[in-house]
Amino acid sequence: QFGYIVLTTSAGIMDHEEARRKNVGGKVLGFFY
Repeated sequence: QFGYIVLTTSAGIMDHEEARRKNVGGKVLGFFY
């Protein structure tokens, strides 16, 4: 388990799992444990 990568995408701010589900890309905001 390695925490969350937070992305800012065109669909808003979300974690990498949600971004993968929605199939959107974006810039990495930060990494949280």
